[in-house]
Amino acid sequence: MKFFITGFCILLFSFVFSPVQGQIQAGVYGSASIHAKPYDNYKSKIGFGLQSRYFLNPHFAVGVSVDRLSQTFRVQTLDNNHQVVIEGKGKTQLTPVTATAEYFFTTQGVRPYVGIKTGVYLTKGSGSYRDTASEIFSNFKSSSFGIAPKVGFQMPLSSNFAFFLEGEYDYIFPKGAGIARKYFQANFGIVYSIITP
Repeated sequence: MKFFITGFCILLFSFVFSPVQGQIQAGVYGSASIHAKPYDNYKSKIGFGLQSRYFLNPHFAVGVSVDRLSQTFRVQTLDNNHQVVIEGKGKTQLTPVTATAEYFFTTQGVRPYVGIKTGVYLTKGSGSYRDTASEIFSNFKSSSFGIAPKVGFQMPLSSNFAFFLEGEYDYIFPKGAGIARKYFQANFGIVYSIITP
């Protein structure tokens, strides 16, 4: 519920406080992600997100987006005989809240674009870790700065609606001695366009 409230507020503020004249787009989409090492033991579920953008001119747009991505993970530590001595498993929710900047190469028809997004990546989750003698349960939360270049295209379905597909490579900066988290994400969805008076 908090995700939908946050997303609704982002879209609302983007409409209310947008400049007087220009094109505005709002969209909803599904997401799929694949993590790079050492997080490749994370198995992702289909996620979803909301986005809005304002075109400063026919080619350049700025906006905001918020995603919700869920993963499960399983890790094992082996001894010299390749026997499991420590085993962990759990689930996480990753919520990037980002600002976006995009350049569209065309103004009509199929519209390919490149862009970048940056902002805060919120993570929360729970897990259990078990060895030969005991089992420990834990909950965790964190927030980190991240950035993602992306490329995609929009294909018109009508005068106001368009299908879009985009790919992005997300890099979440580590804190302290932590390890950077990297993953590829594909987004696919629908955007609605209006022209402000």
